[in-house]
Amino acid sequence: MSETPGLKSSLTRIFERGIIAFKAGDYPRAIRCFDQAIQASSNGSKTLRINLLDFRAAAKEKNNDLTGSLSDSKKVIDLSPESPKGYICAARLFNKMDKFGASTKMFELAITRITASGKKNLPLIEILQAELQQVRTREQNCMAAWKPHFLSKMPVEIFTRVISWLDTKMRLCCMAVYVSWRQIILNAPDLWSTLSLNSYYHHNLMTEARYWLQHLKPDQQLHTLNITVSPTWPSSKIRDILTFLADRLSKKSAPNACLRSFSFHQARTSWGIADLRRSFGDVIAFAYLNRENLTDLAIRVPAAITCPLTIPYFLATFPLLKALKLQGGGMSYLCWGISPDFPQRAIPHSNPEDNTDSGFPNSSNSINRNLHLACLSETQQARNLSNQKLEILHIEQVTFDSSQGEQVMLAFLRSISLLSASTNTILHEQGLALQKIDPLSAIDFTLSPKLENIVLCNVNFVQKQWDQIWWLVRRLPTLKRLRLNDSGNISQFMSHFLDLANIPLNWSPQDFPDQLFQLDSLSVAGLRLEATTEPLLIHALTHLPPLVKLDLSSTRAQEEVLQAIKINRLKHLNLNDCFDVTFSSIQRLATPNLEGLDIGGCELISTREMIQWLVERVGSVAWEQGPRLPLQSSRRLFLD
Repeated sequence: MSETPGLKSSLTRIFERGIIAFKAGDYPRAIRCFDQAIQASSNGSKTLRINLLDFRAAAKEKNNDLTGSLSDSKKVIDLSPESPKGYICAARLFNKMDKFGASTKMFELAITRITASGKKNLPLIEILQAELQQVRTREQNCMAAWKPHFLSKMPVEIFTRVISWLDTKMRLCCMAVYVSWRQIILNAPDLWSTLSLNSYYHHNLMTEARYWLQHLKPDQQLHTLNITVSPTWPSSKIRDILTFLADRLSKKSAPNACLRSFSFHQARTSWGIADLRRSFGDVIAFAYLNRENLTDLAIRVPAAITCPLTIPYFLATFPLLKALKLQGGGMSYLCWGISPDFPQRAIPHSNPEDNTDSGFPNSSNSINRNLHLACLSETQQARNLSNQKLEILHIEQVTFDSSQGEQVMLAFLRSISLLSASTNTILHEQGLALQKIDPLSAIDFTLSPKLENIVLCNVNFVQKQWDQIWWLVRRLPTLKRLRLNDSGNISQFMSHFLDLANIPLNWSPQDFPDQLFQLDSLSVAGLRLEATTEPLLIHALTHLPPLVKLDLSSTRAQEEVLQAIKINRLKHLNLNDCFDVTFSSIQRLATPNLEGLDIGGCELISTREMIQWLVERVGSVAWEQGPRLPLQSSRRLFLD
């Protein structure tokens, strides 16, 4: 649409006022005039808009608004990509902003546009080439000036190690700091061996995964994959990501090109149970695709997990595992099985010549086929278990099938945690009747000489099972940390544990090789001290080795119990909700060696003078003021 004579004369007057203000050095006024002219020429010719944008870019540059000037230059390029005008302006602006790479590219594009136009403007080309050489010289000088920086002096190995501690976002930011940093990061394969997909939004997840895999050489592979699901992700996104990664990982044929660690974390979800089960099946399928090489497997889902396998068979299925962490939660449940529609071309199965033993105790072959789980022969299972090197086992709200007396020997096991398990419930899933059993009964602890940590929380055992477990526990001379919290019949088990202290005062490890002489951390939170258990606990604290960490919360411990605590090595003491503890009973324990003291709920320790006395002597004190309001202090006290 052509401009009317009145509009044209109005634009001319505004444009001329802008030119006058620009020549007078009144750049803000010139910018305002050019803004008005650009708004009035929205339907004008392209040439007029280009000239107006060019003048406004020059005014903004003079007004030190380099970002705004660059924006106008980009608009000129968009309106006339064949003209060198916008490229020349952008190149000079990038040079002022010390973005030498972008400036060089813009100068080269400008020279290319002039040459391609057919008009041999040699003087302008020579000027641009001279400016381009100046940009390259400035870049070299700046690189030389950056070299004395202490980070540039750092050895490449140490610099790479520092970058490896950063998350994905910060690592990409470092690539934009220096060209040398970018080259080091891009050429360090170890920095690209771990992929973490944990964005709150799901739109760029596939782009990030593709970008990551593009920087791996043919003989390199992801060694660690961490996926943290956000509630905003759609359920289909899990399938898309895992299918893509499974396809890309299966195309690597090099010996070292294999996934070593897989972590999937989904604490909560907004999906329905059907979508949750489908997604869980996809996760299991992906884990089975890489089961021959996985050393670390961690899965957390917002529902209890039911596995129709025995623990020995499960561990044999993942022969190289060193750390296994399975966490469920919530009232609903998920069955451990592969999604039937997940790509299965790479899921390993046993050879046809192997015997027909399915590896699933008390289950039919039809059920095994429905679950699509890899089947191992007895020979394969025995071979895999004999080479098992599991060190860490963490199971929370997970049910396995009964092993019927079969036990696995874990000679390298260092830590086992069992949380929220039961032995008396029958669960029906897809026609299966799976008896919940405790994983401890499937492990032979007498052949676990390296076990240092045992955690049993919210576990219900009958008396006979406590007797069996105690018989195993007391044969662990390397045990350092024992935690028994909120477990059913804990007093029955504690009566066995506390009998351990029934030894002479001058005992030595050589005289009692089966005693827990390395124990340094004990938690009996929730144990209700009664007439039978309190004397045993007092006797145990008196004769056991000095502890570093002791948790007596919710035990209602009294002065006699505290008097039995040895303070030689004690650094952390938890007396939360011990209502009968008095100030005089803990004065002896408040030594400079004590780093943490929790007296929340101790109603008899409530005055300002008492708490201030403790704060001055203990590294950190946690107490409660008013109606159960938690407060903490570190050498300082705020009560007003």
